[in-house]
Amino acid sequence: MRPTSKRGVGWVAALGMIAAGGCAGTEVPTQAELEAVSAIRAAQAVGAEQEPKAALHLSLAQEQMAAAQEHIGAGEPREAELLLYQAEADAALAQALTRESRTRAEADATRHRIDQMQERFLEGENR
Repeated sequence: MRPTSKRGVGWVAALGMIAAGGCAGTEVPTQAELEAVSAIRAAQAVGAEQEPKAALHLSLAQEQMAAAQEHIGAGEPREAELLLYQAEADAALAQALTRESRTRAEADATRHRIDQMQERFLEGENR
C-alpha cells in the first residue's frame, strides 16, 4: 500500500468542498415553499375566491407555485425560490384584499343602520 500524501488529501478535501458547494446551490427552497403554501391556504380560508381582485391575486399565486414546482423539478432552485416569494406575496395580497372588502362591507352596513336610527329618531321628535 502506498502512503497517502498530504497533497493528495488536500485535493480530495477541495473536491469535496466544491461538490458540497454545488449541491448547496441546488437545494429545494423548502422554507419558501412552506410559506407560499401557507399564504395560499390562508387566502383560501378567508374566501379570496369570492372577491374579484383577491381571486386574481390568488390565481397568480397558484400559477407561480406551479411554475416554482417545475423549476424545482428542473433543478433550478433560485428561479423556484423567486417564484415562491412572489406566490407568497400575491397570496398575502389576496388575503388582505378580501379582509379589506369585508371590512368595507361591514362599515357600509353599520353606516346604513346608523342612518336608519337617525331617521327614526328625527321622526319621533317631529311628532
